[in-house]
Amino acid sequence: MPQRTCTGCRRVDEQAKLMRLVVDGNGRVRVDKLRMQPGRGAYVHLDRTCVEKMVRDGGLQRSFRKRTQPLEGGRLWAFLTEEEEGS
Repeated sequence: MPQRTCTGCRRVDEQAKLMRLVVDGNGRVRVDKLRMQPGRGAYVHLDRTCVEKMVRDGGLQRSFRKRTQPLEGGRLWAFLTEEEEGS
């Protein structure tokens, strides 16, 4: 099973246990539910603490090696959990 590092807590875990995020050409962060979008991906546990730490500590910019549009941890968490419930 492939291993990835969570951009929030920085722990290594199975890829299947993490949510993949990508950044588009405008710097917007997108959820890659199917894990098929091109480009560099960043991974985060579907855990509110990890998501908020990732946003607060700049984990996405570190993973993508470039700036992203500003994010707010609580809103991103709400979006991620809404996406999961809708699956």
